[in-house]
Amino acid sequence: MHARTLQRLLFALTTAATLGITAAHADTESTHDLGTQGYFRIGAGFSGYGEERACFKAPGADWKFRLGNECDTWVEGGAHDNWKPKGESGPHIFTQLWLGWSLAEGRWNDFRFENFTQIYTQITNLEELGRGTKVWAGRKYYQRHDIHINDLYWSEMLGDGFGVEDIDLGFGKLMYAYTRANSFANVTGGESEAFQNNHDLRLTDIALGEGGGSLTVQVLFAHSGGSRVNNQQFAVDTQGYELAAWHQGNFGDLWNKASVQYCAGLMRWKCRSWNPDATVTTTNDAASDLLGANMLRLTEQFLFTPSDKFALFGAFVFQKENGADYDARDLTWYALGLRPMYFFNENYRALAEFSWDRTENGEILDANGDELAGNLFKATLAGELSTDFGFWNRPVLRAFVTWAQWSDAFKGVNPAGFAEDGNTTDCSTKTICYSAGVQAEYFW
Repeated sequence: MHARTLQRLLFALTTAATLGITAAHADTESTHDLGTQGYFRIGAGFSGYGEERACFKAPGADWKFRLGNECDTWVEGGAHDNWKPKGESGPHIFTQLWLGWSLAEGRWNDFRFENFTQIYTQITNLEELGRGTKVWAGRKYYQRHDIHINDLYWSEMLGDGFGVEDIDLGFGKLMYAYTRANSFANVTGGESEAFQNNHDLRLTDIALGEGGGSLTVQVLFAHSGGSRVNNQQFAVDTQGYELAAWHQGNFGDLWNKASVQYCAGLMRWKCRSWNPDATVTTTNDAASDLLGANMLRLTEQFLFTPSDKFALFGAFVFQKENGADYDARDLTWYALGLRPMYFFNENYRALAEFSWDRTENGEILDANGDELAGNLFKATLAGELSTDFGFWNRPVLRAFVTWAQWSDAFKGVNPAGFAEDGNTTDCSTKTICYSAGVQAEYFW
């Protein structure tokens, strides 16, 4: 067993033992609410005659539409304890420990313990701060937002840090978080490492009148403080920022969520809390040029459920990245997808997914030396066994067939028609391909 793996497992066992000892010595008023949460997907499939199954994603796109198009196994989850040392009247101390594993489909010999994806403690129900205010420290999926059908986490501030959430202002709730995360990149002279520091301020749950839903506004400042290559420190303070807003609400049978993000400088790479730009910006001139780089992202998603028998999830993404004078990363990505679902009864449902992705990538050139641009179309038909009605109901067992077609310009270009780990498949040399398989998915 790897030393790092052993160290992490020992730490997890120590944490669990500590929780157990605390529970054993609590007074009679104290209560502990122990539980588990998690998610997994696992499956098997093929493309062609027993070929390793291909998955289809437009080159340069952040992600791909999921149904019948996931060639990996992903498992994450863990345990939590909500401790109330003085019963309901006192503080509530919530501790959560999550682990994560991932590997390409069928490669169990490559299985490795991945990471602690979450490990934090949060305190609520303090009268001095307001009963609903949360104070936390550790590593947390802080206020993450995604689009389910293409797994795009358009707001993801994962890192080690601390924060205060849900400070009630009457017209909305105020939140602040500081997170710190590192990134690596291969540069001339070796591997570079840098840390990104993020200061995230949000005003959430701003009511827009009766039936108007709610609005969230976000302002984020990030800075790196330099990078390190083979123990040589480059003390260049690389900076960036994000301005974002999103609206969500329920309108009868329709749930809708729309967002807009503008990220510049250090935040221009996907608006994330960790970015490779921090590791390769080693001069003041480069840091100045990076401030001119930016990204604009618009998302729209909805879930329409007019009856127990039918559900329709739809999503749209527009993303435009501009490298300015910093680099050649000029990328435009369009994504549109629909997933209708029909319920025959509480145990069986039929569903489909139809999607279109287009990327225009100025950083990568095609065979003619022009900007690599093209389209990818995907259609999936599936059947699922489940336990009840509902779009979100899990677990499910599904069988699927997927068809995909992409532009000639994407032929042989990773990752259109490639396996999850980037290996070539029979689909890699084509522009039309099929796959089929089965999958189990569960979140709880």
